[in-house]
Amino acid sequence: MGLIPLLRVGGGWFVNIIVQKEARLRRRYATVLPVDIGVRKLATTIENGKPRFYGKDVRRTRGNYFRLRRSASKPRIIRKWKHAEQVSVRHEVHAITRRIVEQAKRANALIVIGDLEGIRGQDRGRSFNRRLSSQPFYLFKQLLTYKANWEGIHVLTVSEAYTSQMCSRCGVRGQRVAGRFSCPACGFVCDADVNGAWNIAKRAHGLLVHETGAVLALPRTLVACEP
Repeated sequence: MGLIPLLRVGGGWFVNIIVQKEARLRRRYATVLPVDIGVRKLATTIENGKPRFYGKDVRRTRGNYFRLRRSASKPRIIRKWKHAEQVSVRHEVHAITRRIVEQAKRANALIVIGDLEGIRGQDRGRSFNRRLSSQPFYLFKQLLTYKANWEGIHVLTVSEAYTSQMCSRCGVRGQRVAGRFSCPACGFVCDADVNGAWNIAKRAHGLLVHETGAVLALPRTLVACEP
């Protein structure tokens, strides 16, 4: 028997065991579960017309450890805080992706996520860039995909372009200020990440109809938006 890797978290020790499984992805789904990835909230989903927000603690954890590292003077202490941050964030992302996959299982939903390729190349100021770079987008997508595939659920990636800027109700380009989206044409006002999730759902729906002829129900017709 080979060596079993141990991981120390806080005051306890944990064992990492790798298990392999042949995944058979379902071909039929009742609806889509859109996942909008963002800076303020790591993930926003919509199920039965109701948004759910995940990952506020991830941003808070990153900020706390950033301040701890900045106040430390010894490289050894800085490395210690960095390792503790990585362990804590990974644990939180594991929990978030597990809950999202459970959502998809309950609804028999295809998970749809925006493609964030190139998002880190944007320059929106020092503070925003730091928050952007601190979000574990790649880890989130990696864990979400493997957990979903384990349950036989496919994860579809669609273009993220303009999903946060276009009105999910009428399609006109609107304004995003401090986490809120407003449309100058139809007057629609919504949480910006919820608006993005709706656009991802509609984009996936159109893609599936165009390429496969399959028709999946959207989470619900967009008539209102909770803050």
